[in-house]
Amino acid sequence: MTTQFVSAIFETSDGRTLTFNDTATDGTVLTLQSGGANQNIASDVNFGQIGAGLTFVKGVVVGSVAAPVYAYIESQGGKVLQPLPVGLQGQAEMQKLCANIRGQTGMTIKVLTQVAAGTVAGVGLYGPNGADVFTASYSSGNSSAFSSVLTGLPVGQAMAGVRANKAICSIANGFAYTAAGAFPFVTILASEGFTKAAFSPQNGIAGLGVKFQDINCTIQQNDTMNTTGAA
Repeated sequence: MTTQFVSAIFETSDGRTLTFNDTATDGTVLTLQSGGANQNIASDVNFGQIGAGLTFVKGVVVGSVAAPVYAYIESQGGKVLQPLPVGLQGQAEMQKLCANIRGQTGMTIKVLTQVAAGTVAGVGLYGPNGADVFTASYSSGNSSAFSSVLTGLPVGQAMAGVRANKAICSIANGFAYTAAGAFPFVTILASEGFTKAAFSPQNGIAGLGVKFQDINCTIQQNDTMNTTGAA
């Protein structure tokens, strides 16, 4: 199985920067812990323990081979508190978090990576009243529906009633959005027959990481989230 290094940096409101570093096995969820070569931080400590009482305002999680499929902060109870910015090593920078978050014991950072030619897309949605993270695998030329990494449910069932205002979508190089039959956006579709929101998948290569995008979407139970590309 392939592996890659995953590193992260987070800035706090009182002027500290906390660093995290580990080796991820592609396709297996990693709980990212503190560390980093020559950094002033204890190694192998979870986010909530080493950041307890600190308010985090900015951050980014990077892979050494490809931008992670997703990264998010998980609560002690196993809920997605908020998705995190991701990027490729050497081509990413810290971004403002969806909202400032105060570290509490039990919080962890979850990360999923893939090879550079991988064909899994990861989406994080955030709103003041809820958040979740989703994945979809491409079937060439066909529409692929996203499902929650925690529950396996489609977006409408996983986030019903949430007013999402931030979206992020990370892909690797195994996607060919220029191919015939592809469409270069992720869309949230209403059961009534219209598109509620759209945002762009990004691989973080031609810029400064995979960026959060502003959306304005109240998710209802029968909504779906799809993307169409050629693997």
